[in-house]
Amino acid sequence: MKRYIFSVVSGHAKLMTDEWLRLTWASFGTEDPSLAYLRITRFRLDPDDLADIYLLEKHRYKNPSIAIAKRFESYATETAAGLAEIFKNPRFKVLYVCVETTQDTYDLTVLQDIHPIAISGSKDSPVPTIDQKKATIFIKNVIAQKAQPLKRELEAAKQKAAAEIASSGGIDI
Repeated sequence: MKRYIFSVVSGHAKLMTDEWLRLTWASFGTEDPSLAYLRITRFRLDPDDLADIYLLEKHRYKNPSIAIAKRFESYATETAAGLAEIFKNPRFKVLYVCVETTQDTYDLTVLQDIHPIAISGSKDSPVPTIDQKKATIFIKNVIAQKAQPLKRELEAAKQKAAAEIASSGGIDI
């Protein structure tokens, strides 16, 4: 299993170092020692989303000049960063997004600070939180948008190959 932890505070997903993660926890712990204002939201990608991700990753492996392990590491990090960037909304104070990948799953965990003072500077303001259903739909849409151009390209290549075979009179055996 690979685990990628991203900060999305700066407006884009940035891989966090262990030291940066410790500093984030220390900072949050001083603001909220009881961790009462910590909200964890978890997502597990469904088989359709995984199929799209694997299609994108498999298509990416075409470059034979890079070692397989390096290619996988690079693209898995890029995929994880893309998933983490979904939660870069400035309305939410997201401490980090953790993306865990295995052969069969992609799990996302979003750690959100819902302390009213941290969000708006006032204890009385309502705190926006990540809606599980809306975020799941948004994740599915982002993955589908990334995969659709490649699916169209592969389908066009398949139809072109079938047309060439048909115009040449079939396959000679």
